[in-house]
Amino acid sequence: MVDQPPQTPPPQRRAANGPRGPYKKPHSSARRRVIEAAHNGGNWLGIATANGIPRSTAAGWVQRPSPKNKPRGGAKNIKLTEDHMDQVLEWISDDPFTTLRNLTDQIHVFYGIDVTPQALSRRLSGRFISLKKPHYQPAAMNTPQNKAARAVFASSLQEKLAAGMMPFFFDESNYNLFLRRGQARSPVGSGPRPRSVSKGPNLHMAGLLGYQGLLFFRTKRGSLRSEDADSMMSDALDALQARGLSLAQAVIIFDGAPCHVNLANTILNKGATPLKLGPYSPALNAIEGAWAIIKEPIKAELSRRVNEVVNPPNGDIQKS
Repeated sequence: MVDQPPQTPPPQRRAANGPRGPYKKPHSSARRRVIEAAHNGGNWLGIATANGIPRSTAAGWVQRPSPKNKPRGGAKNIKLTEDHMDQVLEWISDDPFTTLRNLTDQIHVFYGIDVTPQALSRRLSGRFISLKKPHYQPAAMNTPQNKAARAVFASSLQEKLAAGMMPFFFDESNYNLFLRRGQARSPVGSGPRPRSVSKGPNLHMAGLLGYQGLLFFRTKRGSLRSEDADSMMSDALDALQARGLSLAQAVIIFDGAPCHVNLANTILNKGATPLKLGPYSPALNAIEGAWAIIKEPIKAELSRRVNEVVNPPNGDIQKS
C-alpha cells in the first residue's frame, strides 16, 4: 500500500526500438518520499513504482540517501586558476625541457596546491601546450651579422634576376645505405664482437636545378672533397652548355659547405656568375626539395628490404 499519493506523474515509457524522448528527471519530492519510506521501514519500492521511478534508480537513492538532486552543469571548483596556468606557462617558456613532476612541485612550493601530473597535463592541453621533439636552432643563426648576410644575398639575387639572368641551384646531399643485422651467432659463453666500427661509405649526390628541372645529377661513394665538388660543378656547367644555355646569363647559387671553398673560381673560369647563399639559409636553396623527393623512395626501398630480412616468407629463417 502506498504511504502517500504520488505527486509526480509517472513518465510515459517508450516502445521497444522507438525514438527516445526528452529526459524527465524525477521530482525532488518523490526522491524524498522514497528515502523517508526506506528509513522508516515503509514500502519505498511501492512509492517508486507509483511515481514511475525505475527500481535501480530508487535502490541507488536508498543506498546513498540524499534528499536533493545533485546540480548539473555550471561552474566547478578547480585547483588551478587562469593566473596559476599563466605562471606555469612562464616556467615552461623559461625551461621547455621541464617535466610535469617538476611543474607540480613548483606549484606546491609557490601556491601550496597539490595537483597530479595527469591533471596538469589536461590543463596544458587546454592551453594548446603539447609534448614534441625539440628542434635545435644554432646559437649564431639569427645574429645581426648573419641576418645582414642573408639580406645581401637576397638583394644581389633580385638585381641579377632583374637583369635577365637565370638562376641555377647547386648542392650536394648524402645518404647512408649501410645495413647490418642486429643478431649474430657465436659459441656459448662468448658473444660476437665485430671489429668494424664504421657504417660504410655514404652515398653523396650532387645536382644542378633550374627552371627546366634537374639539369645535372651525379653520385659518389665515400667522402666528398673540394676537388670532387669542383669536378662536379665543371661537369654541371658543361651539361648546361650542351643544352644550349648561355653561361654568361647563368647565376650559380651554392651554399657555404666546406667542399665549396674553390667553387666560385671554377664557376668564374667557366664564364658563369657565382652567388653564395647567406649563412643558415637552406630554405632559400630550391634544390633541397629535390633531395627530399629523391630520398623518399630510397627510404621506402630500404624499409621493404629490412622487413624481408626480419619477416622472411615461408619461415625460411628461424630463431635458434
